[in-house]
Amino acid sequence: MLLAATAIPPAHAQLKTNAGVQYLLSQSKDMSQDFLDLSNTYFFADSLVSFDTSTGKGTVQWKRQQLMPRQAFNANTYLHQPLQSLDFPETAYDNNPQLTFTVELVSERTLRIHMLTSPIVPKEDADDPMLIGKPADGRSFWKAEKTDKGTLYTSRYGSLLIENYPWRLVLKDADGRLLTQTRCWSDNDSTQVKVPPFSFIKRGSDNSRSINPVFSLAPNEKIYGCGESATALNKAGQKVNLFVTDPQGPETPDMYKPIPFFFSNRGYGMFMHTSAPVTCDFGCSYIGATKLFMADEAMDIFIFLGSPKEMLSEYTALVGRPEMPPLWSFGTWMSRITYFSEAEGRDVARKLRENKIPSDVIHFDTGWFGVDWQCDYAFAADRFDNPRQMLTDLRSQGFRTCLWQLPYFTPKNKFFPELVERGLYVRNGKGQLHSFTLHVCDGFCWIQMWHYDHIYRIFLKIFIQISGHPAVQVINRRLFHQPADQHSQMVRHSEKLWSFLYDLNISVPYDPGYSLSCKGKIIQHICLVPPGNKFLCNSPSCRIMASTCIT
Repeated sequence: MLLAATAIPPAHAQLKTNAGVQYLLSQSKDMSQDFLDLSNTYFFADSLVSFDTSTGKGTVQWKRQQLMPRQAFNANTYLHQPLQSLDFPETAYDNNPQLTFTVELVSERTLRIHMLTSPIVPKEDADDPMLIGKPADGRSFWKAEKTDKGTLYTSRYGSLLIENYPWRLVLKDADGRLLTQTRCWSDNDSTQVKVPPFSFIKRGSDNSRSINPVFSLAPNEKIYGCGESATALNKAGQKVNLFVTDPQGPETPDMYKPIPFFFSNRGYGMFMHTSAPVTCDFGCSYIGATKLFMADEAMDIFIFLGSPKEMLSEYTALVGRPEMPPLWSFGTWMSRITYFSEAEGRDVARKLRENKIPSDVIHFDTGWFGVDWQCDYAFAADRFDNPRQMLTDLRSQGFRTCLWQLPYFTPKNKFFPELVERGLYVRNGKGQLHSFTLHVCDGFCWIQMWHYDHIYRIFLKIFIQISGHPAVQVINRRLFHQPADQHSQMVRHSEKLWSFLYDLNISVPYDPGYSLSCKGKIIQHICLVPPGNKFLCNSPSCRIMASTCIT
C-alpha cells in the first residue's frame, strides 16, 4: 500500500543522545534521560489550590526546581533544589505556576486524570484516533465529598483521594486497601535516595515540556502489559521503552507493538492516553516507584479498578475490541527466509501433508520477487512458472498463501521513478527526498494523506491478475503515532478508498470497533476478501511493515 507523507515536526524535542550515547534514528527512545539534564527546569506537583467536585476541575501549584550535582561522602549524585526564576520580565512568568488538573468519572471502575504543564488548555479532539468515541459519563456511580485531607471520590469498587498538601492521588480498593499513590518529595524523608516526585520539565534547548507521573510500587507487586515486549512477563524491576521500532528478533527489550497500558496484581491498571514515546520505569531505578517518563506535554491517564479481566474489559471499552480472527490464522504458518521458487513452496506443502503435520499457511518471504528484498509486487517469472495455478492448488490442499512485502524503494526498484515523479514518498523537513532510499513511510514520519487514485489501482490490479479473482487480502500496518489534527483528513481519504474498492466489486467487511488502540475507520489493516468473510484485525500499534495474504 503506497502512502504520501510529509515530515511533521514532533511536539517534543528530538533526542541528541539516548542513554548516554549518540542517538540513532529508529532507536527506541529512553525518555528518562531528559529528566537528568542540568539544563532543564523542573517543576514538582506541590499543592491543590482549588477543586470543584461538580465539574471535576481544579488547579495544582507546581514548585520550580533545579537539578544540581552534589558530592556526598565518596559519591557524586544529583539533587533537586528550589529555584527562583531568572526569567525576564519577571512579571510575565510565574515562579511556581498554577495549572489545570481534572478528574473525569468514566464508569464505576474507571477514572480519567488529566494534568497540564502549560496555561494553554488544548482543544478537545472530538475525533480522537486512540479512542472509539467520547468516554462515558460515569458520575452517577461515584460519590464526591470534601474531607480534612482533601477531596474523596468513592464507588462500590474503590476510591480516589485527592490530598490538598502535599498534593497526592491515593487509590484504594473497596475494602480500603491502598493500591498505589503518587509520590511527593516528603516521601524521601526516610531515605538517602532522593526520588523525584510527580513532576514535569521545561527543556532549556527549546522550552518544550515533558511530564513524569510517579506512583508508589509495593513490595512483591507485579506489573503486566506494555505490548509485545519479549522480556519477562512481570515488568516489575524493568525499564520498558514504549516506542515502535524493528527489534530484529525477540532477544532485545524493543518491540514492534508497544501498548501504553499495564495493570498490577494489586487490582489497578493504567492506560496512558498518548501516542508520544513513553519510558516506564517499574521499580528499575528505585524499587518503590513506578515512573512514567512521557514525551507528551500533558498527562492523560485512565485508571482502572478490578481483576485483570475486568480491567481489560474497561480498557477495550475505551479503545475498541477486535473481532475474533478466522480459525486458520491460529494454525501453523510455515516459512523461513526464504522460499525462492514455486517448486520450493509446493515441495514444503507436499511434505507437510505427507507427514501429516498440521499447517494452515505457506508464507513466501522476501524471495518471491525477481530480486530478493526488492519489492515490486510481482512473482519472479523465472522461478514461478504459474503463480495463479500454484495459489489455486495450495488452496485446494487447505493452505492459505502469505506474501511478504515492504513499501521501501531503492533507486533500482522499477517503481522508484514513478513514485518520485508523483510525489508519493516521505519528505524531510524541507519537503525533499531525504536519502537515496525512498521510504513510503518509516517510523519517524506522520502519515498526512493517502493517494489512492492511481497507485491503488496499480496495486490492486497486480494482485487481482496474480490470483485471478478479487479474493485478495492485503494487511497493511500503519504507524501508531499520528497527530490528531491529521485524523479527519485521513478519514476523508480512507472513505474515498472504501468507495473505490466497492466500485471494483471487491467486498470489504468493516467493523468500526476492531482495533485495540485505534479508531476503526482509520485503515490500519485493509482486507479485501470475498463476501461473508470476517475482517482480520491484527496489531493496534505498529510500523508500516506489511504482509499480503492471498486467500
